Amino acid sequence: MPADDGFGVDRLAPTIRTALQGKPPSAIGLVVALGGMAVSDLAFNLRHSLDVVGAVTVALATQVVVGVLLVAATRSLRRVRVGPGVRPVLVAAVFIALGVVRTSMLVLGNPHPSWALWLQQLLPRAVGAGVWFAVSAVLVESMQRAGEQRMRLETAYRQLLVTRTDTAAALARTEAELAEVTAATRAAISEIRRRLHAGITVAELDECIERVERLVDREVRPSSHQLAQAPIEVPSAPVPSLWPTTAVRIGAMVRRWPTARPFQPVAAALAALPTILAQIAVTPPDLRGPLAGHSFVGLAVQVGALAVAALLSPLLKRMPWRVAVACTFATYAGLYALGIAMLVRDANLHIEVPLTAHIFPSVFALIAGGASAAAAQHRAESAAATRVVALIGRSLSRTRQQLWARRHRLALALHGRVQANLTAAGLLLGRVRDEFVLTGKMDLQLIRRVREAMQLAWQVDSRNPGSARDRLLRVTGVWSGIMEVSLELSDRAEQSLDADEDSADACVEVVREVLLNGARHGGATSAEVSIRSADPDLVRVRVRESGGRPADRRSGTGLGGTMIGAVSSHWWVHRDGTDRVTSLLLPTGLATGTFLPEPAEA
Repeated sequence: MPADDGFGVDRLAPTIRTALQGKPPSAIGLVVALGGMAVSDLAFNLRHSLDVVGAVTVALATQVVVGVLLVAATRSLRRVRVGPGVRPVLVAAVFIALGVVRTSMLVLGNPHPSWALWLQQLLPRAVGAGVWFAVSAVLVESMQRAGEQRMRLETAYRQLLVTRTDTAAALARTEAELAEVTAATRAAISEIRRRLHAGITVAELDECIERVERLVDREVRPSSHQLAQAPIEVPSAPVPSLWPTTAVRIGAMVRRWPTARPFQPVAAALAALPTILAQIAVTPPDLRGPLAGHSFVGLAVQVGALAVAALLSPLLKRMPWRVAVACTFATYAGLYALGIAMLVRDANLHIEVPLTAHIFPSVFALIAGGASAAAAQHRAESAAATRVVALIGRSLSRTRQQLWARRHRLALALHGRVQANLTAAGLLLGRVRDEFVLTGKMDLQLIRRVREAMQLAWQVDSRNPGSARDRLLRVTGVWSGIMEVSLELSDRAEQSLDADEDSADACVEVVREVLLNGARHGGATSAEVSIRSADPDLVRVRVRESGGRPADRRSGTGLGGTMIGAVSSHWWVHRDGTDRVTSLLLPTGLATGTFLPEPAEA
């Protein structure tokens, strides 16, 4: 999601569209909009013969009524079902109506109310209300967007962290389970070997044969099937927060303020112009010239000062952050004081220059600078949170990879090597027994072969033979004569896989699964397997299938897709012309459940 840059010029069009959607304003949006109008209305009351208490009372009462009506109207509009072209018209009508209410209350609170005063103030007050409502709308939109992204990242973070905790605990249980199965199998084999003593009898041979059969049927084969299934999940542990505390975030936002577009002269001018032009339009012709001249001079001074500050703002990046923050807020305060001085000067000349010309640019610059700082802070927090989520996701895939690989290895060993050697030993013992019954002699050669088979079966947890390249070449070579398969394995990727057998097992099985599906379901006639290093702890696997059927196969379904999704941090399938390309990122060498990366300080 692209980051919001605050109140930049490129945000004006989206701001107008947002303002015309009629979303109910948040508390901050109401404070900004009504606060800005309250200052303008207070100045109007003071200029038109109201004392300070009366001016403040009328200004505050006006904002309360306008705010209540705004919230009620926007909530009602949310329930109205109209076309996308009609809603902006309805919202604009609400803004106009609120401008009428604002003007009416100010005129009625004046000691000398009149229709002439009402007509004179209607246009500038209505336009001013629209401007402040637009500012409020962009604040609501920015905060809502930031909140939605934070919620999505928080949800992903918690789901990943809880799942990783479950999987890491399952891995620990699996380690204990594998050790128990291995120890039990070895103990049973050792017990059988001890029975094969020099003076063994026929009855003892029968017992050994029965014990071998019972070991295969009741222990080895069920254990291999059980290990091939997914482990039982365990209860999850509480997870820490992904985001820094409010105090840390506010402090970081203040530190970013000087470097996150603190002065926006063009946007300030464009926001102030509508109200100034509206005031000039309703001024009597004989006063219009002086009013326009003083208004544009005041606006030019403010905007010019903001432009100079914006040109010099790169210097703020070189200052210590405390000095930069002090200079930034001193600029706002200086512009505001300058605006007040020019406003007093115009008042002494009996020229009612709109407050917007002298005061609004500095106020808007403060609001826009804060919005830009908040946006920059949100981007930094989101980037840090995204990195944390990515690292946890990669760690989760790595833990699942180890879980799958270790269970899978032992299951294959029990189902294949252990079961085969025990079965062979049982059959050989049967031959020894039969010959002993017929000849009365013990075949020591066969007994030696039984011991050798038992020794091979005893090596329950022996590792897969060969390097990663050798094993991948064996997998790709299986398809010789069926489809042409080429293998590209970079040196860095080979080193990463050779350094970690779990990753190597996962890589071999993933390539085997993709090629199998390409030949069986896709009818591929050739395939290119590319395995390269993406990061120090990440390998990118890409398989391009050519010559297959053009119709896409379903992705991510079945046991194969589940296995690929479990051992990789991310995988996807896309069409490149007539070729089908399967890509995945495979973690290698990450610690399992031993770290929790914290978001970088924002």
